[in-house]
Amino acid sequence: MSIQYERSTEWRNHAACKDTDPNIMVPPKNAADKRAQAKAICATCTVQEPCLAYAIATDSIGIWAGTTGDDRRRRGGVARVAKPRRRPPLAPINHGTVGGNLAHRRRDEMPVCQPCKDAWNADRAARRAAGAA
Repeated sequence: MSIQYERSTEWRNHAACKDTDPNIMVPPKNAADKRAQAKAICATCTVQEPCLAYAIATDSIGIWAGTTGDDRRRRGGVARVAKPRRRPPLAPINHGTVGGNLAHRRRDEMPVCQPCKDAWNADRAARRAAGAA
């Protein structure tokens, strides 16, 4: 069963539990009677699918769509930590230039390749000569 999470929570207006005491829907672990009562309310609900998707996506506590947090974890339905975004591929280095030398340094590619190092040293020498003249 594939469940899609919708950011809209308009479905809550149609939930069977919308006017229910929150203490029933978020019972303590040792309160089996309240848990059963909450699940009975969920059994009559018409918006269980978006409710379950919301509970999984937000890793919510309590009874959602007739499931406890443990039920959702057992089903493998807990929200996973998002994978880190992949960086876009790095632009190629223009070797033999001052910019190439700087690109190596920004990427922590040490030591810098010889053509880029030579370009850097030539640029420094030219700047020194221009400053001395």
